[in-house]
Amino acid sequence: FPRQYALLARKLIGELARLVGPEALPGALARMGEELARELAPRMAEGGEVSVPAIAAMMRDLGYEAHLTDGASDEVEAHNCVFHDLAMRDPAICAVDLALLGSLSGRRVEHLSCMARGERSCRFAFGEKKPPA
Repeated sequence: FPRQYALLARKLIGELARLVGPEALPGALARMGEELARELAPRMAEGGEVSVPAIAAMMRDLGYEAHLTDGASDEVEAHNCVFHDLAMRDPAICAVDLALLGSLSGRRVEHLSCMARGERSCRFAFGEKKPPA
């Protein structure tokens, strides 16, 4: 039977934006990414930390075509986005990925390229450790 997950997701994002307001939508989406990280981290952490290679593997498990960028151990490139259709309608969706990656790694994440901005892939650079909250 046909599945309409994208239709439901668009409606849910629209309703969330209506409830919290468009300016608060990225923060709400980031909280979703942080919650997902809390769920995934216990299975991924080695010695209390989640490595960038483990994050790339987790992204593949979630459906991304993700890998470490050639010659860089702290950069992940994905040639697809599991939220692509949603992100093309509203780039605030990228807040989920950024919060997920930042929360898992405990590091600042820079979104170097983004398919929702018309680039050929999404690339994420993992920088310095974030200060404790």
